This record gives sequence, C-alpha cells and structure tokens, in this order.
Amino acid sequence: MYVIYERVRALVKFLNVDTVISQNQFSNKQVEFIKYLNDNTDASYIEALHFFYGGNKKESFNRFLNRIESIVINGGLLANSIVSLKGEAFYKSISTYKSYASLQIIRESGNEKLYVHYAEKILRRAITNQMLDLVMILSSQLEFHYSFIEIDTVKEEKYRLLKNSTTSTLTVINELSLIYYKLGQLIVSGKSVRLIDVTEEYICKLQKAKKLINYNTPFTVAQRIYASLSYYFLLTQEYSKMYVVSKESYEYFKINFPDRALQHFLFRLRMAVAKIFMSDYNGARRLMNEVLEMNPSPGLLHWNSAYSYAFVLEMLTKNYQDATDILIDMVTEPKLNNLEDIWIQQWRIRSAYIHFLAKIGLVDLERIGKKRVPNFRLGRFLNEVPTYSKDKRGLNISIIIAQFLILLADRKFGQIYDRIDALSKYSYRHLKNDDKLRSNCFIRMLLSLAKAEFNPVRAQRYAEKYVEKLKTTEMNLNEYSTEIEIIPYEDLWEIILQLVDQKKKVNLT
Repeated sequence: MYVIYERVRALVKFLNVDTVISQNQFSNKQVEFIKYLNDNTDASYIEALHFFYGGNKKESFNRFLNRIESIVINGGLLANSIVSLKGEAFYKSISTYKSYASLQIIRESGNEKLYVHYAEKILRRAITNQMLDLVMILSSQLEFHYSFIEIDTVKEEKYRLLKNSTTSTLTVINELSLIYYKLGQLIVSGKSVRLIDVTEEYICKLQKAKKLINYNTPFTVAQRIYASLSYYFLLTQEYSKMYVVSKESYEYFKINFPDRALQHFLFRLRMAVAKIFMSDYNGARRLMNEVLEMNPSPGLLHWNSAYSYAFVLEMLTKNYQDATDILIDMVTEPKLNNLEDIWIQQWRIRSAYIHFLAKIGLVDLERIGKKRVPNFRLGRFLNEVPTYSKDKRGLNISIIIAQFLILLADRKFGQIYDRIDALSKYSYRHLKNDDKLRSNCFIRMLLSLAKAEFNPVRAQRYAEKYVEKLKTTEMNLNEYSTEIEIIPYEDLWEIILQLVDQKKKVNLT
C-alpha cells in the first residue's frame, strides 16, 4: 500500500499545479491532494491518509491513489509537464511519440492509405530526431505494407535497407550501453575500474569505436562512446585524458548536435571536474562558472552534480563562505526533494560541516539575505542520514567526523569521551585498507586530541606520527575522497588546533 503512494508522490513532483487545474482532468479532491503533496514533500503515507481519510479508510485511499496515477500516466499530463525540462530536442521527441500514438489509432481503424501517408511523415521526423526505436518500428511496418498490400519493390527495398541499418546501429548501441552502464555503476559504488578483469576489453572497444565517429554518427552512439570514455578516465584517475576527451566531446556535440543543450552542459561539467581533480583550480573555476551560467533546471540530477562539484571546489580552495552560499541555495531549493535520498543526504552531511564552521565563526549563514539554513540539531542530523550511517565501506566516516566536530565546537567534551571507544573500534574494523589510510590517520589524530585532554600542544605531540603519515599520503582527489573529506584533513586539523587553542582550560565534564 505504501508503494502506490510513493509512486504517486514521485509523479506529482513532475506536475505543474496550474497545468493540472487548467486540464480539468482531476476532481477537486484530487487537485487538493496534488497541492498537498507539493506543499508537504516529506508527508508520509500515514500522514496523508489521516489528512484526507481520517486514518481508517486505507482501501478507499489506495483506490484514490490509483485513479490519480492512471490519469497522470494515461492522460498525457506527464508529457505536457516535463517537456520544458529538457529543451527543444526533447520536446520534438515527445511530440513525435504523440503523433505515433495517433498513427496507431488510424492503423487500427483500417484506413491503410491514410496510415501510410502519416507513417512516412512521422518516419521522416523520427529519422531527423534520431529516434531509432520509432525508425525501426515504422520502417518494418512500411516494408510490410509495400511487400503485401501496395506492392512496390523499390519502396519495399528502401524500407528494408533502412530497417537493417537501424538494426545494426541498435546492436552497436546495445554493446556500448553495456560498457556505459557498467562504468556508471562503478562510479556510484565507489570501486576502481582497475579492480575488474575487463579493463582492457573496455578501453579497446571504446577507442576502436571512437575512431569511427564522424558527422553522420547517430547521436546515441556518439553519446555512449564519449560519455563512457570520460567515465573510464574518471575511474582510472587519468584526469588529463578525461579532460581531453570531454573537451573533444563538447566541441563535437556543439557542432553536430547544436540543439542538444544537455550534452553541451554535461561535457563542459566533466571538463571542470577533470580540472578539479588535476588540482588546476583556476581552470576549474573558469569552466564551472560557464557551466552554472547554463542554468541547469533545479531538481534534476545534472543540476545537483554541477553544484556538488562547485561546492567541492570552494572547499578545496578554502573559500568556505562561497561554499556556504552554494549550500544555502541548494538546501533552500524545494526541488532538491525531487532527488533520490542518497543525494539529499550528501547535502545534509555538507550542512553539518558548514554549521561547524559557522559555530566557530569562519562562515556567516546570514550573508545571502532571506535564505536560511534550517537550525542544526545533532540528533536530528544523525537520524536524517540513515543510508550513510549503515554503510560499511567507509563513506559514513564523514558523519562520524561531523559528529565529533559539532561536539567539539559546542565544547561538549564529556560526550566526546563517551564516544572514544566506539570511534577507536570503528577505525580498527572499517579503516584498515590502504584506500582508507588517510581516514584512519585522521581518526587517530582525533583520538590523540582527546587523549591530550584537548590541549593543543600535547595533541600535536601525541598525533605527530599520524600527521606525518597523513602528509606523506596526499589526498588523492577523486569521487570517493571528496565525498569523505568534506574539508581536507590537513586543513581540518589546523582549524581544530586553532579552535582548542582559544580556550586551553577545558572542562571535561
């Protein structure tokens, strides 16, 4: 019963309330419910049930939800609402699919002559927009028509050749997509492509396919090749190569697909990301400014990616106030809730670090006018990041450190001591691998701080060997490390020592 509610809640995020009302397809109660979900994005199934049905009519409420889902999916409202998100190319595709749906009604009516007339027109649009699925279907149907109904061997051959060439292209896309999806999964999982057996196979296939790209290459084929190559070099941490292929990709799509604004945005963003990980921060900032000037639509994944990397860039360069301004813009944007919880939780974790900096006077949360970050409470924060807190790959170390920092800023030293044993055990169990060495060192530095009773001089002496080991193990800038070290550990240690030095007499109770 909760599943249907979650589906409807996700669908409603795409709807424009004014459009919903003007379409006149919903009842007044259904419109009221859609407005309720827009205004209460975190409302649970039980809360919505109580609000609309008094809490004791689950079957009626579920039928009500099913009717809304049916109207949204079958009534074309979703298509009408979402076309503005992706630009002109996406709009043309949606329009062509709608025409194809109308065409099938004509075909079922038995008016073959009218069907063929419109099928050939829609096929031309599908070819222009590189909608290979429709090209495949329509060319097959027209081949059949000219083979058996209106016999025309020339047109029959024409559509057979088109069908066969489209089949070959789709086969290539399928092979490339397997690589594209696998690399994407590796990025999300945080694993290194060097650990898998098919590395050489991947890069050989991609480089061979890249040599065949020209101005006639179908959009999806070019997109899969270029995106996969940029993913591959991101995973292998060959950032100069990532930058080169992303730049080449950007220029290719600007020339050959000028209306594909999303691809222009994504490859420009990948150029900026490569510059960040190459530690070319000036180059990264120039590119990032260009990316953000493209005004990505709030609530979409590429919008989140752009501002996440912009935040990372400011934190790496110690521009903490600029990072704070980015964070405030993000967490006060209602459409942030359109994203999956894992991305929302990343911003909650970043908020904890910004609140720590605010508590010790390094940033101003009031600088950008009326936008305000919600008041920070440690208990609520720990409850809001369950996906990370259950993680055993080390990602939740950023939460553990944030908790330590907030208690330190609030001078709750007794609560820190209560957590020392758990912190030590966590480090031993989960931070033993080489790729966790920096986090292990930093946890040992925090334990040394507590052992020194928060005396900065003794803390530096106790932590000296861990500090030296941290210095010899430089932060390897990548997707994983920037998610863990919200503030690079060397910078954070300096901030902590300055903080405890402000009041050397510490009350340990």
